[in-house]
Amino acid sequence: MQKCEACNIRIIGSKERCPLCGRTISGGSVPDVYPNHLPEKKGIFSFIRIWTFVFVAAEVFFLTLQFMIGFDHIWIYWAEASVFLVWLNTFIGAVYKSNIVRNITSQAYIVAAICVASDILSGFRGWSVKWLLPVMFVVLPILIISIGKGLKWNLEGYILYLILMCLLSFVQLIWLIPGLNTFPYPALISIAFCVVITAAVFIFFFHEIRNAGTPRFHI
Repeated sequence: MQKCEACNIRIIGSKERCPLCGRTISGGSVPDVYPNHLPEKKGIFSFIRIWTFVFVAAEVFFLTLQFMIGFDHIWIYWAEASVFLVWLNTFIGAVYKSNIVRNITSQAYIVAAICVASDILSGFRGWSVKWLLPVMFVVLPILIISIGKGLKWNLEGYILYLILMCLLSFVQLIWLIPGLNTFPYPALISIAFCVVITAAVFIFFFHEIRNAGTPRFHI
């Protein structure tokens, strides 16, 4: 370990002069306890490029669908807006290190609520509960896992959002039980999918759930 005889202090790392007095120091160098570590940008930018491609492909798909079935289906516009918000949040979160998962899930809840309200106020054709909600509750858990893996987050950083999303899939029972959803198969598939995801998380990652929940719920 290096030492400054004048200041009588020991210095960690590899220095030529004492940081206090500027005099020459003696002794061998020791690796820094907190070495400088620059984050790897390549993986982040690759992740952004992948999601940009997915965004463009999804928008092309919805635009083609509009030409095929007409431009009077409001749910397609909501779907296009949702895809754009997902891409925008992913880009901002990856670049500025904000909480992408929280932004995406909160905005997805808002968009879904607006779509259901629009469907009800326009005579309730059922498109929001037949297709939009089931697709959301399948795509978002996959999206949350993909973002966490793509950005190399610890599981504790997004596991609670994943569980909450899966539990909220049971909201679809509001329209399933009274028979208001006349085409229930997508909703049933999405609920079953979320049940499997939730069961897998609790069975294989219960320790991570406790670690994530301790600072929030003191469990």
